[in-house]
Amino acid sequence: MKKDAKFYDKESSVYSKKRYPFVDTDYLHFFFKKRLRILLSYLDFISEKRTGINLLEIGCADGVVLRAISKHSKSFSEMLGIDISPKMIEVAKSETFDKNILFAVKGEKELSFYDVILEVGVLNMNDFGDEFSFVKKHLRKGGYYICSVASGTSFRALFKSGKEEDKFHHFLRFEEYDRKIKKNFIIIKSSHYGLFIPLIWKFPIFARIIQPILENLFKLVAKRFFHEKIYLLKYK
Repeated sequence: MKKDAKFYDKESSVYSKKRYPFVDTDYLHFFFKKRLRILLSYLDFISEKRTGINLLEIGCADGVVLRAISKHSKSFSEMLGIDISPKMIEVAKSETFDKNILFAVKGEKELSFYDVILEVGVLNMNDFGDEFSFVKKHLRKGGYYICSVASGTSFRALFKSGKEEDKFHHFLRFEEYDRKIKKNFIIIKSSHYGLFIPLIWKFPIFARIIQPILENLFKLVAKRFFHEKIYLLKYK
């Protein structure tokens, strides 16, 4: 079972509002914004002392990540976001005013070669072999690939096991992802995030303080319980 374009078409009008509010009031907000902060730090590593970098985002949704990158850094001269949802692309185009950012429905635009490819929150819904082949087809040699994967041993996977919302995922252990990735790319950096502790988010003011503390603690003792891991990879 897979989430298809129809699901994301329905989500298009509320996608950013549900995931990237100004103030975190639930676990979902914390999770998405933490992943974005890590992603931006990886792009800082890539773009240090460089300009004119072109970038492709696979699964760009309503363009929220590309707009954040544009605001954060001027090192990226050309960015293209692609998505399976036509409605998401419509919203992305209407809400993005940076002329260096373009959007297209996946498969409807001929792609070139890119210095950086992003694919966060997408891999668990697709075949890894197919996705890696697609990335290597469009990534320059020595280019960078930033992707994220969700764990089958995380607290979230355990609490949500069997529920309809996660039936489209195929979860593995982080060690298994590492092995698959190392066959195709060089791992430069990686970070765990998204420790699922739903009870504390009944009190958002308290949770905004406690969640980061617990994440730092668990990184030392049990990384397998985190929901996701994001990688900065280099094409061999």
